[in-house]
Amino acid sequence: MAEEQVKKPETQEVATAKKDIDLFGGWFGHLENPDPVLRTQAGGKGIRLYDEVDRDSHASSVLQTRALAVAGCEYEVRPGADDQRGQDIADFILDALGGFNFTQAVQEWMQAVLYGFRTGEVMWSNKSGGWLPKKIIGKHPRRFSFTFERDLRLLTPENMMDGEPVPDRKFVTFTYGDSDSPYGKGLGQKLWWSVWFKKHGIKFWLTFLEKFGAPTPVGKYPANADDKARQKLLDAIDSIQNETGVIIPEGMTIDFLEATRGGNAGYKELCEYFDRQISKAVLGQTASTEGTPGKLGNEDSQEQIRQDILKADADLLAECLNETLIPWMVDFNYFGVTDYPQMWFRTEPEQDLKALAERDEIILKKIGYKAKSTYIEDTYNIPAPEDGEDYVGGVDAPKAPQAGPESKEDDEPEFAEETETDEFQRELDRMADQRVREAAPLFEAWTNQVMGFVRGAGSLQAAKDGLDSLKDSLGVDSMAARLADALMEADSLGADSIGGADFSEALWGPGTPFKEAMDYFRDKAFRIAGVASADLLDMVKAEILKAMESGSTLEQFMAVMPALFESRGYTALKPWRVNTIWRTNMQVSYQGGRYRQLTSPAIRAARPYWRYMAVLDASSRPEHAAMHGKIFRWDHPVWQTWYPPNGFNCRCTVVSVSKREIERNGWTVETEDPTNTLIEPVDPATGHTMPARYLIPDPGWGNLPFKEAA
Repeated sequence: MAEEQVKKPETQEVATAKKDIDLFGGWFGHLENPDPVLRTQAGGKGIRLYDEVDRDSHASSVLQTRALAVAGCEYEVRPGADDQRGQDIADFILDALGGFNFTQAVQEWMQAVLYGFRTGEVMWSNKSGGWLPKKIIGKHPRRFSFTFERDLRLLTPENMMDGEPVPDRKFVTFTYGDSDSPYGKGLGQKLWWSVWFKKHGIKFWLTFLEKFGAPTPVGKYPANADDKARQKLLDAIDSIQNETGVIIPEGMTIDFLEATRGGNAGYKELCEYFDRQISKAVLGQTASTEGTPGKLGNEDSQEQIRQDILKADADLLAECLNETLIPWMVDFNYFGVTDYPQMWFRTEPEQDLKALAERDEIILKKIGYKAKSTYIEDTYNIPAPEDGEDYVGGVDAPKAPQAGPESKEDDEPEFAEETETDEFQRELDRMADQRVREAAPLFEAWTNQVMGFVRGAGSLQAAKDGLDSLKDSLGVDSMAARLADALMEADSLGADSIGGADFSEALWGPGTPFKEAMDYFRDKAFRIAGVASADLLDMVKAEILKAMESGSTLEQFMAVMPALFESRGYTALKPWRVNTIWRTNMQVSYQGGRYRQLTSPAIRAARPYWRYMAVLDASSRPEHAAMHGKIFRWDHPVWQTWYPPNGFNCRCTVVSVSKREIERNGWTVETEDPTNTLIEPVDPATGHTMPARYLIPDPGWGNLPFKEAA
C-alpha cells in the first residue's frame, strides 16, 4: 500500500510587499518606507526628519533613558546544546561579547525605537586564529534602503535610489515595531507632531514675552511742538531701553502702556502637555520625569509599566542578535554547530536581600521549614568556610542533655521517630539512586531496540503501524526482576523504620506467607515494566505522527531520535523518567512496609495517633505542605486519602504519636477531614501565599496506593 500522504502547510509568504496596494514601487528596485509622517512631512529630508525629534531636549532625554536602560542590563549566554561542547561555545560567546564595544552598540541599536530600524556594521578581526568583532559601528538609517525581499541596500553617491547590495554577515539590523516592513515602525511617527506643536508653541510664547514682557513707552508732546522737539522726545524714548535715566523738554511726558489682556496665556501649559505626551509615548508613563517623589499609587504603578517596556525592548534586541551576530560568531569559529547558544539580557531588578532575609527568618526559624545546606551561600552569595578555616557569625549547636540517674521520661527526645524516619528516608534515597543507575542501561537497551526497528521499517508509516508488534518482543523479564528486588528491599526498609520489634513482630501481611509476598512483588514489577514499555512505544508512535504531519523523512526522524529519548529521560546519562518510575514505586513499597507496622496491634495500642510529615523543601507541593503537622487517629478515614505517598516523587511520610507526646507538645488531634476544603497554601519556594485551591492529593493518587500489599 502506498505510503499515506500527510498534508503540508504553505511555507511561502503570500502577502508580500510587492502585492501591497498602498506601496508603489513602479520602476524602482527598492521598497519605499511606508511611514505616513515621512510621506507627508519629510519633503527631501527623508528619515532625517526624525533627527529634529532627537534634537528636542525632552524627547532626547526620555529616548536616551529608554536606550540606556537596555544598554545598562547585564547579559548571559545560555548553551544551545546540553553537553560540554555546548557549554564551551556559550562561554566563548560570553567572553567575545566583552571584547568589543557591545554596550555602545546596544545603545545605538536602541535608536531603532525612534527611527524604526538601526544598523550596525560589524568590523571583524582575526584574534588568535578565530574571527571575532573588533568593533561595531552604528550607521544612520538614512544611508540604507530595502528591496521588496527585505534585503538591506547601502545608498551610495553612485546609486542613490536603489542602493548597492551589502556583504553577507556584515551588517546587523534591528527592526522595531513592525515585522512586516523592514523599515519598522518607530515612535517618530507618534513623537513628530508633539515636538512640532511644542516647537511652534515656544515660538509663539517668545513672541508673547517680547510683546508683553516689558511695557511700551508712550511719549506725549504739546500740540505746538515742532519736528525737532518731537525727535528729541523719540530719542529719549529709545534711550529708556539702555539708560537708567533720560531728560526731555518741559511740557513733554513719557508714560508706559501696560498689557491689559486678562487670563493666562497658556503657552507654558501647552509645552508641558506635549512633554507629558512624549514621556507617555516613550516610557509608557510620566512618573520618572515628572512624578511626585515618594508618592504611592499612580507613579509607583506606572513605573512597573516601564519595567515591562524594558523587558520587551531587551528581549526584542536579544532575539535579533540570536538570529544574526551570535550564530555568525559561532559559524566563524566552530564547525557543524546546529544548536546555537542564546544571549539574553537580565532585566529583573536586584532582589531586596533585607526583605528576603526577614522572610527566610520567618520560614526557617518560626515555621520550621527545611532548606538545603547550600541555600544561604547560593541566595546571599556568602561563601561557606572551608574545613579548618576561621569564620565569623554562626550559632553553636546546643549540647545534648547528659543522662543520669535522675533522668526522667520527659527528658527523652520528643521527635525520636521523626529523626529516625529522616535517616531511613535518606537510606531509601540512596537505594533508589543505586537502583536507577542499574536500571538506566536496561531502558537504553529498549530505546536502541526501538531505533533499530524504526530504521529497518523503510518508512515512517510502516514504523508507526509496526510499533505495536514490539510490545511482546521488548524484554521486560530482566527489568521486572530488578524492580521486584527493589520493591521488596524498600518494603523491608519501611517495616524496619517503625521499630516494631520493640513491641511485637508484625508479619508482612495478615496471614500471608513470605513466598506469597515475593510472588506479589514479582507480579507487580512485571505490571510496572509492561506499562513502562507500552508508554515508551506510545511516545515514539506519537512523535512519528508529528514527523509525518510536518513532512519529515525517515532519515530526518532517525537523526533526532537520540535527542528525543534523551529529552524524555530514557538515557543512561539523563534517566529522569527512569528515576521517576523506580523512585516512586520504591517509595510506595517503603510506605507500605511502614503502614503494616503502624497498624500492628502493639503499635496501635502504644502510639494510636498519626502525624503527617512533609519534607518542606523547595520541591514540596503546596498541598502536601498544608497537611504538615496534622494529627488524626490511626483509624480516621482521612488516612484512606492522605496516607503517603500522595504523588510522583512524593517523600511525605506519617509518624506514630503517643498521647503523652501530644499533651507534652500542646498538639491538637483533629477530627474533621480537611480534604476538599478551600485553602490558601504558602509556596514553599517563595514563602508567598498562593491562590485558593482545594486540599486534595495529586491527581490519580490517594486511596492507599499500596493497599493491596497491606
